[in-house]
Amino acid sequence: MNDADLKAAHAMLADGTFTVNEVAKRLNISPATLYRYLPAARATINCKVSL
Repeated sequence: MNDADLKAAHAMLADGTFTVNEVAKRLNISPATLYRYLPAARATINCKVSL
């Protein structure tokens, strides 16, 4: 992942309308890779589940 991908992933997750799986699919990476580069993505999912 490059800086542009990281910024795009962060923006999509911050928006709250995309899941980690959807973001990963749009970036052509696995969800595990997204979690590796953006550990906060896991926290985003936990917040959505608890709501």
